[in-house]
Amino acid sequence: MCSITRANQKEIGTILQLLEKNNLPHQDFGPHVDFFLIMSEKKIAGVIGAEIYSPYALLRSLAVADSFKKKGMGTRLTVFLLDYLAVHGINEVFLLTTTADKFFNKMGFETIDRSDAPQQILKTKEFSEICPDSAVCMRYLIF
Repeated sequence: MCSITRANQKEIGTILQLLEKNNLPHQDFGPHVDFFLIMSEKKIAGVIGAEIYSPYALLRSLAVADSFKKKGMGTRLTVFLLDYLAVHGINEVFLLTTTADKFFNKMGFETIDRSDAPQQILKTKEFSEICPDSAVCMRYLIF
């Protein structure tokens, strides 16, 4: 049985370790990023985060622990986050990836030109400093 919950401050260290292990950026995390955890067997199986700049959001750092990969955890987390964002008035979700574009394409994201992202997203550290220009920019439209 799996459950998804909002992360709390006590879990940030574990989240950062999981992100580091998966080679995902974490340098700019703070209270502006909402994290959600999927728990299985009383262990953190994965994490996903979002920065909200209503009506837009930036998906941050989907990571799954090695022992839980290939079990649908990434899909569950992504669906959960997109539903959460829709309920909170988000119309478009953006992300940058260097490795997971095929996964996100299957989840309904489309590849767009990085410069087509809205200013609120372009100004984030993820877009302006952290992710390389070679990263694939993707968008998901919520209706």
